Amino acid sequence: MRAPEQTRPIWTQWLGPAVLLALLVAWVVVFVDVGRHLGAFKRWHYQGVVFSVVGLIVAAIGWQGQVRGRGRVLLAGLLAFMIGATLWVQSGHVRNIGNRHQVQLWGAFHYYMGAKYFEELGYHDLYTQVLVADRETTKKLLDVKLVRNLKTYEKEKASEYRQRDRLPVWSDARWDAFTTDLAWFLERKKPLFWANIIVDRGYNPSPAWHAVGGTWIRLLDIKVPWQQTLLILLDPLLLLGAFALSVKAWGWTRSLLLLFAFVSWFGNAGRVVGQIWIYDWFAAAWAGVSAWRLGWPMRAGLLIGYATMVRVFPGLLLLGPMILGIWGLARHRTVDHGYLRLGLGALAAAALLFLAGSASTTRGVAGWGDFLGNVAHHSEQHAYGSKRLGLRHAMGIDFAGGLKVKPDKRSNRKAVRANKPAERALQLTALLLFGLALARSSRADALLVGLPLMFFLTVASRYYGSIWVLLLLLGIARGSGEEDARPVLRQLADLTLFGVGILFFAMSDKGPEGIHQYMYTNVILAGWMLFVLGQSGVFGWGDPESAAADEQADGAQGREPDVADLSREDDVAEPVVEHGDHGRGAADDARQGRQAERHGDEGLQIPPHREAHAQRVEHAEHEGQGSHGHEGDGSLEDHGQPQESEQHAVDDGEGQG
Repeated sequence: MRAPEQTRPIWTQWLGPAVLLALLVAWVVVFVDVGRHLGAFKRWHYQGVVFSVVGLIVAAIGWQGQVRGRGRVLLAGLLAFMIGATLWVQSGHVRNIGNRHQVQLWGAFHYYMGAKYFEELGYHDLYTQVLVADRETTKKLLDVKLVRNLKTYEKEKASEYRQRDRLPVWSDARWDAFTTDLAWFLERKKPLFWANIIVDRGYNPSPAWHAVGGTWIRLLDIKVPWQQTLLILLDPLLLLGAFALSVKAWGWTRSLLLLFAFVSWFGNAGRVVGQIWIYDWFAAAWAGVSAWRLGWPMRAGLLIGYATMVRVFPGLLLLGPMILGIWGLARHRTVDHGYLRLGLGALAAAALLFLAGSASTTRGVAGWGDFLGNVAHHSEQHAYGSKRLGLRHAMGIDFAGGLKVKPDKRSNRKAVRANKPAERALQLTALLLFGLALARSSRADALLVGLPLMFFLTVASRYYGSIWVLLLLLGIARGSGEEDARPVLRQLADLTLFGVGILFFAMSDKGPEGIHQYMYTNVILAGWMLFVLGQSGVFGWGDPESAAADEQADGAQGREPDVADLSREDDVAEPVVEHGDHGRGAADDARQGRQAERHGDEGLQIPPHREAHAQRVEHAEHEGQGSHGHEGDGSLEDHGQPQESEQHAVDDGEGQG
């Protein structure tokens, strides 16, 4: 049942849209000015532009309720073709599956060597021990002049480490294995390639990732061809598993659009195939969001808990539900079972992975302390490098002294300090808009609205930003998102996601660092994030199942909840979903005689004299569907329409993990 409309003064009705429009105009002015100074549109990476344009067109026409039947099959076929084409064009590793060039050496080197020999190397000694091992064996790095000290992140003379002895922790057998694996890597690229690698930022995954991903690496030998192929196919298999669950939750075309957005994300080019277990966090996060949509909160919590323990930032998916759960408990003195099971699942995954990570090395629990210290230092230094995503990276622009065409890391640090007030103001704005968005979100959307905060609170490697493609799922919690037209503002958020790709690939990337290219992109992303939060906070996503509507429709603790009006012939009560079970599977709960509840309140009660009529309602064939065949979350609704570039061969020095 929808919340009754409340009359508001005219000025308050226009205030929110006016503020949002002003923010949108200011954003356009800023990124146009930044692009003019930094040289946007002077040279195109045409392939990336083409893929992003196709995504924008599909997002524009594919969800308007005009493409049905065979047209929708053709649309799904187009998306599937574009997914394959994107992977084929942007990644030579796809074309080389099965031969000696199938491995993306930059990432595979860090993850394979860092994980397999973590006992001896820890987080700080990978590069220096490489120099020692190379001196004893291949001698390919004798002319390398610089190496990064992973404790200080300063570049130092390689000669100071090359002549040292190996660390005393090595046994002869382990050292021989290390030098053999290193020789396999070194012979596949010229010395210049490896000279760039050893000034990168090392191996940085958490002990939880080390326990899981490291197990695969210890079991499978990269030097054995078939085992090597299996290693690099682990990520695609995980993504296909998450995609299959997404199809069950949202349907084929919406899931294909999301997968296309993921593989065409500018930070993922050349990474999806060829590396080892680096997208487990995305697959788990995507599958977790889908499980929540399907009414499986415990499984959703387990999956999101895994993603959080291996990469930390996916924990923002839990922020909204945690706040709403605590708010509901404080206000109504009742526990929302859906949020509770979600939290318990996440805690169970965290506990298991904490123990597994502690047991995976001889460092034990202390390994987590090593990780936290390392990742804090890594994150602080991360903001000033190239190819980063986050507000602080955009704050490296010297707005006061005039925009620079060729910014450098030293000037970036100075500009970030000077722009600190602006950074704080934008962070505060984002937090306020997040609060508004959360108050108006449906239960499914509450899981997603925390994701934009990642941009404002941290600086991440470019491929981590691909988690934002999950925002394509905002506002479609009531159904598959394939039956009806999307509201214009909601559709505009989808289009802007692909528009970011167009603008990125149209930006000239001077030099291998491309700092200004990412600064420009971060200015664009800042506007998009504020728009997504502002649009959902000011207007909502058009879903009648907003938090406010839930509370008003169900009744607060201690007062009589509203009862459905069954006076019309076609007005019948649908099965009501227990806390959190807002997807398929809810009808079974109703059939089993469990108490029907919604969103932490007392639930919808049917008077005895109408119970017999309600029991005669024919349930939809699929669990969780309403009496009219629309997939829903078991709540009452009106009986009208439901609401609803080629990257550089040398990597970017962003660190692995």
